[in-house]
Amino acid sequence: MNALLLNIASYKYEIGDYLVKDKNFENVYITYLPGIYEEKDDLMDSNHIKYVEIEEMMRGKIDIEAESKLRPLGKVFLEKALEYRSTFITLDSYRFAYPIASIDECERNYLYYLKYWNEFFLQNNIEFIMFDDTPHWPIMYSAYAVARILQKKICILSPVGIHEPGSQSGMHIYGESIDTVGCSVKDEYERLCEQVDTSYELEGVVKKYFENSIKKVSEATLSDAKRKEITKQVKVEKFNAPKGNHPYFVASFHNLKFLMSALIKYKSIDRYKNNKYGYKEIRDLKRLSLYYKYDLVSLKEYDKKAQYPNKSDKYIFYPLQLWPEATTKPQSGVFGEQYNAIQLLSYVLKDYDIKIYVKEYYLQPYREKLFWKELERLGNIVYIKSDVTSGELMENALAVANQTGTCLIEAPFYGKPAITFGDGFCLKGMPGLFEIQDACQGKQVIEKILDGVTINMYDLKRYYYAIQKKAVFFNRTSLWEVDKTSELSKKTISELKELLNDIL
Repeated sequence: MNALLLNIASYKYEIGDYLVKDKNFENVYITYLPGIYEEKDDLMDSNHIKYVEIEEMMRGKIDIEAESKLRPLGKVFLEKALEYRSTFITLDSYRFAYPIASIDECERNYLYYLKYWNEFFLQNNIEFIMFDDTPHWPIMYSAYAVARILQKKICILSPVGIHEPGSQSGMHIYGESIDTVGCSVKDEYERLCEQVDTSYELEGVVKKYFENSIKKVSEATLSDAKRKEITKQVKVEKFNAPKGNHPYFVASFHNLKFLMSALIKYKSIDRYKNNKYGYKEIRDLKRLSLYYKYDLVSLKEYDKKAQYPNKSDKYIFYPLQLWPEATTKPQSGVFGEQYNAIQLLSYVLKDYDIKIYVKEYYLQPYREKLFWKELERLGNIVYIKSDVTSGELMENALAVANQTGTCLIEAPFYGKPAITFGDGFCLKGMPGLFEIQDACQGKQVIEKILDGVTINMYDLKRYYYAIQKKAVFFNRTSLWEVDKTSELSKKTISELKELLNDIL
């Protein structure tokens, strides 16, 4: 019996060592990404730790010769794989953060990845697979799909937005599938609700986040001077965003000048074939340049159409999420396309003369023109300028709606109901949270909100105590680095071992 650790960048060796010594796994396979997350010299020398190099597949490259040696997939397997096909194609098509790959090409990649992981699982007797984030890279998501199809044990530790200010350190919540992340917290909260006269002492990052969230509410309404200050800061962050370490920004915006210069320099395909760039890459670059030119609306263009909030409006606040990102695809499931959720809410609200205040995410430099055209047709949508703070909008809203965004976590602190769509939101069972699956349920939720919803801070604190008990604190100095000698890292390792002991 062996295990596979995917995307476990920070504590892979500690987890692997524990699985071998304490959980009787013979070998632990760890994905290895040379030149991306680690160097060969950093790898641990162990008879029980094996490395799987997946860098080429991460970049969308297929080894035709290797594929011919993989066992074919049968009818039953392929039928089960259809459940995950649509999400994979969406993830794979968004190269450089925008859909420039063809459906046929993505379908081809999906079948190859399925065959690769099916062979890997069967040949190496993989019975357990673990992620420290929602699997959202195509190669990771296909491994998740195969694990589900083969009914292997899965552990997903998804970050939930409760973190140290200005740090990558924060809480990760467990689920045995993407849809079930957060169920353990909900169950713990319901158990705590059955207890009488119990005090709940929050600690560490959970306590800091809880207290900071309460403090933010008192600063929600801004003066004009404060708004100008924040607008200036937003512009600075927008300028610096492409230089950050977010993979989508790195792949698209930060490298855009390089990509465009490559197009100019290597206009001739004949000249192009003889250097390190391949035909496929030049094709993608050309598609990307045309996509930027004709199919996108910039944040600057959006702000020209947007307006400041009208205090006399009755509205539900809907802040847009970063796209593409794990929180939209695959975490939001069937509501991964934000338009579907907004359209459903718009349909429900037309009977109540309530508007939807849509605000663009201030670090989303571009979004598709078609998306904005679809929203404009709904009629009860108001675009809000990107420099208006979410706190100010939540303060005066009837409710806050989103698929999985952190605004849903913040809404109860403002005394506002939170509306989510589908099953993707990690903080399931949170006080003040309402789920909408269809128009009928949506009308019922709006009626309850208009009748008045009271969010008890004691209940909210009790819920955060449930998070503290069931979530795992990941200590990181950056997205992929960690100081293993610190007391906080020792706490992380201890909590990971405790979780693995419970689920295995």
